[in-house]
Amino acid sequence: MTPMVFKHFAGEDICSTVDEVKTVFNKDINGVNEFIISNDSDSQYPYLNILVSRRSAYIFYAPFDGSVGAGFQAYGEDEDGFELDPDGITIFYVNTPTEEVEIGNEYVCSLEKALQVILAFMSYNKWPVRYEDLPNCVEWEEL
Repeated sequence: MTPMVFKHFAGEDICSTVDEVKTVFNKDINGVNEFIISNDSDSQYPYLNILVSRRSAYIFYAPFDGSVGAGFQAYGEDEDGFELDPDGITIFYVNTPTEEVEIGNEYVCSLEKALQVILAFMSYNKWPVRYEDLPNCVEWEEL
């Protein structure tokens, strides 16, 4: 597994095992967190951004600086025990545990699904730049 840097509301951690990822991914402040995950703490791109609110997650991947494209977001999925109003929104937090952002529920998934995406990225030697090479554990939308 490729070690990854997790920047979040409570600080920064480097994870290189599944257990370390699970421990860090469970960190929150009042049930929320924002994870900016990269394979190099000095490089700004590429990065995986995961917003967490209670048991829900939003997944965004930015392979470039925006000059080529805005990146990719994952669609949410109806999973057993995880069903949201498809026309509703979920409140997540960015930058701080108090700065709200609304995400349409069609892009909200479970924490378990977000963890699958993180682990899929950890299995890459080089992070993907094309839609076709993104982890297939979720469906992606190019922005």
